[in-house]
Amino acid sequence: MYEQTGDPRWLNDTFMDYGKQLHEQFASRYDFNGNGIVDNRGNEGILPTLWEFEGASHIAEDELTFTLEADEQTGQLIIKKEYFARLGVQDMGLKVRFRNGKDDYLSVRINNLTDANNDAPVLNHDYFFFENTQTVPDIPLTFTVADGVSLQGVTDGDTLLTLGIDYTVVGNVITLKSGYMDNLLRTQSYRYKFSFGFAFSDGNTERMVVEAGSRTYAKDILSLKTIDLDWNNLTDVVLDLDFSDTPVDNRDLYRIENSMNRVVEAGDTLGVQYQATLAYEKMLRAKADLVADQQIVDQLISDADTYQAKAALLLNRFQQDWYDDNSATYARAFDGYGNAIFGWGHENSFFMPMKELLEPGQKANDYLQFIHDNSENLNEEAKTYLPEAFFNYGQNDRGWYWMQTGLERFFSDRTPEQQAKTYPEIAFTNVSNLITHMMGYQPKVHQGKIETLSRLPATMEFVQVDNLPVGQSIMDVNDYSRNIDDMVNLRHQSSHTSTLSNSATSSQPLIWKAQFAGSFDTLYVDETPFTASSTSINGVALSYVELNIDAGQTITISTNDGTVIPPVEPPLPTDTDLTSLTPVSQQADWGTIQTDKSVNGNPLRVGGQTYAKGIGTHATSQIVYDLAGQYSQFNASVGVDDEVSNGGSVQFKVFLDGVLGFDSGVLTGADGAVPLSVDVSGAFELRLVVEDGGDGINSDHANWLTPQLTVDSDVSLLTLTPTSISTGWGTTHFNNSVEGNPLTINGTVYSDGIGTHSTSAIVYDLQGQYQRFQTTVGLDDETGNNGSVAFEIYLDGTLAYASPVLLGTDAGHDIDIDISGAIEMTLITTDGGDNINHDHADWGAPMLRQ
Repeated sequence: MYEQTGDPRWLNDTFMDYGKQLHEQFASRYDFNGNGIVDNRGNEGILPTLWEFEGASHIAEDELTFTLEADEQTGQLIIKKEYFARLGVQDMGLKVRFRNGKDDYLSVRINNLTDANNDAPVLNHDYFFFENTQTVPDIPLTFTVADGVSLQGVTDGDTLLTLGIDYTVVGNVITLKSGYMDNLLRTQSYRYKFSFGFAFSDGNTERMVVEAGSRTYAKDILSLKTIDLDWNNLTDVVLDLDFSDTPVDNRDLYRIENSMNRVVEAGDTLGVQYQATLAYEKMLRAKADLVADQQIVDQLISDADTYQAKAALLLNRFQQDWYDDNSATYARAFDGYGNAIFGWGHENSFFMPMKELLEPGQKANDYLQFIHDNSENLNEEAKTYLPEAFFNYGQNDRGWYWMQTGLERFFSDRTPEQQAKTYPEIAFTNVSNLITHMMGYQPKVHQGKIETLSRLPATMEFVQVDNLPVGQSIMDVNDYSRNIDDMVNLRHQSSHTSTLSNSATSSQPLIWKAQFAGSFDTLYVDETPFTASSTSINGVALSYVELNIDAGQTITISTNDGTVIPPVEPPLPTDTDLTSLTPVSQQADWGTIQTDKSVNGNPLRVGGQTYAKGIGTHATSQIVYDLAGQYSQFNASVGVDDEVSNGGSVQFKVFLDGVLGFDSGVLTGADGAVPLSVDVSGAFELRLVVEDGGDGINSDHANWLTPQLTVDSDVSLLTLTPTSISTGWGTTHFNNSVEGNPLTINGTVYSDGIGTHSTSAIVYDLQGQYQRFQTTVGLDDETGNNGSVAFEIYLDGTLAYASPVLLGTDAGHDIDIDISGAIEMTLITTDGGDNINHDHADWGAPMLRQ
């Protein structure tokens, strides 16, 4: 608020102290495991986020069976072994919830647990519950480590415990002393969960959670209260239910909760914490500018540096620890066991790009595509958050799409009166989406500066907003008045031209930092060239100039000299998950074909690697899809699921319209995943076949991993911004010749293309996203029959194509070349060996194929 208003009241001691308390006391208080990230449940057991019960937060419907007998006095609950295999933990406390709040509890112990490498857990417990209505017990733990490895310390969150007082160690037994927890429970009643970390000398850290709670109110419904299972021979848990003392309306199962399987760290919480940390750093630096005492200034700057480092650490932890290379996506949360939770999580998911956590580039693009694909069913309030997420990463068309979609849903079924009374935040957020994000309007009144950045979508010609306030602050009722003296008008013409008008009554000149997406050596201020400076936001390259704009003055700044039509942003990748399509038919000789799970219902794992997306099936099987001729490539990996260890032997085949397109050969459980890439251009039927390896179908658990289809898509080269342009004469024009006339080669007019003059060079960053480049080249008819030009194309510095010398009398020359994987493409025109006279060179209809 201080930046936008210049009002120092926003930096008074009350605000500053409160901000410090939030960061230093609240953050620590809710840091469940001591890693610096504020948690949803934390040490106080605060309420979970709204979407905590999505996905991994409770037992899925296909992991349990509930039946109520006809007499409604008895029933049966079966918790399937797949649930325990999915979690892979030793201890769990399950709350079985029936309608209207009738609950019972089941404690489950998994013995002989091992991981994918057959390693046993270091600690013999990962979760322990004790009844808080009874005396707090000592808790003994056994640890198993290699010879020479010793325990170095124990922490509760980020608090270091004292050896001999809070815990003891005898041999390989750690005893957590009752006095430590009893003291906290008596003096700090909010504590009901303790997350103990155990650091060993080999660098390994293990964790166990202790929960204090009361189960004395539970109903006696379940036939068992505790049960032991063997990891090597998991079985379903079968529970008889006794409803004889339960009212009729309480006999329907509501859900089963595992408090440790619930969201502890979530993407929305982390994103807000990250931005709040950056905001407090800015507040400290701004406060330092207002203080005269140098000693206080030095302390404020030192504190700001500390918060800057904290924010950098949070960002680094997210980008390093929350991204899974195998599944090529971000986790949206972690549960109390430390397991990453993937998939769609509403706010958990879209707050991460909204708060600028994603690593720019392919990782961000892929995750934004995931958000785009999953957001159609959000309500209108949630949709108002999406534009910011896409605008932040330069995906302006997507940002505008979600602005429109959210507003259309809001207005579709409400009368004007209902619109005025419902969801006021929708109006506020859409104003922010337009002004702050699409227009890029950022007043920094304390510096006398305004920053702008056009993020208009390609389909939008211009946007103009008048009477934008500069420096108005509302902190109490006396501030409720509108200052009409300090106003500006801002207009963006596409993404290439911005005009700012400072009101004639403005109290002071302003500094205008006008920014444009793309790399430009020169920007034009009222058609006068100025040297541009460069920066970037979330991987988007920006060029800018800063200049003064006086009261009553209007200035126009452009990326060109007034005649060039600059390009717009490229479209986003067009990969489609095969699992998003509905099969025409599918069948397997054993089990049920599963989406994003193995045939046994476990996470997809091949060769020790876990995959978030895919199909789990069993030999022999066949899955048929109708591609409707819309796709160009099918990519996936295949292999036998790790749940059968080294067993199984299968053969994967891909058929296109009945013709074999891929054959993996025989693969066993000992093999890693095998990648495949099949050209499916024009194909209508895709048939995925799994055959046994010639020895029967026993243990033939077959996985199609990360299966994706790529859509054929032609993209005009003009949708990309050149990284540099040079020409031997005149000015390179887009959609016109070098002299500004329609692009015409031997009588053929091209509505889009590039008009330049030899010798010239135009450089594009393709980011390896395209497969082919097509264009028609020649001399423009405006030269008569004069001129001689040769056209060359370089890919990553290597000559990929050279045309013959073309004359003014020649017809257009067609070019179609492979550019797969190319990062940089340079379009060159040279003179025909004589000179550059009349060498008006055209690149007609230049197209990229994805």
